[in-house]
Amino acid sequence: MPSEFYGFEFIGTATPLHDSSGKVIGGIAVQLRKQTELILISNQISLSLSQANHQLSQVTDSSVGLAGATHELRDLAYQTVEQVNEADKLVAIVRRLTDQTNLLGINAAIEAAHAGDHGRGFGVVANEIRKLSNESVQSTNMIQHTLRIFEGAMGEMRHSIEHMASIVDQQAMSSQQILAYIEEIHRMSEQLNQFTKKL
Repeated sequence: MPSEFYGFEFIGTATPLHDSSGKVIGGIAVQLRKQTELILISNQISLSLSQANHQLSQVTDSSVGLAGATHELRDLAYQTVEQVNEADKLVAIVRRLTDQTNLLGINAAIEAAHAGDHGRGFGVVANEIRKLSNESVQSTNMIQHTLRIFEGAMGEMRHSIEHMASIVDQQAMSSQQILAYIEEIHRMSEQLNQFTKKL
């Protein structure tokens, strides 16, 4: 019987029952539901798994790409911290030069004072050198303060990036495992489909 009559396809077999005189008094009927519905279900499962497999493959690829980008970002954060440390070393050199210049200005002012009127012009230059030295000290202090703030912010950012990288790595690994499970279920679904067609 086709599915149009009862909503599903089946094969029916009937055997009459006879009494002792041969008169038909009843019958036994057996209905075997055909595997068409099972094949349809199996095909739908296989199609759904194929679509899920495709979507998850894209998610997995994105997760792996995101993990790589996160690792690059973390490496850049480390490099930036190293560059801040190098800049701090340069500021320390400038500070030493500033201290030396200030000491030179003090010595020049003392020598100008010893020279009396002849050293007056030299004393003006010595005072200007000391002013420049003091301004340089203030500037290096501001630079060092800014570098400390930047270094602290980079440390927090590096910590956040490392945490994010760990999460992204776990997501990428989980996506790959789920993809492997779906591929296995899809393979089993194909086997079920082949088995159903043999019924």
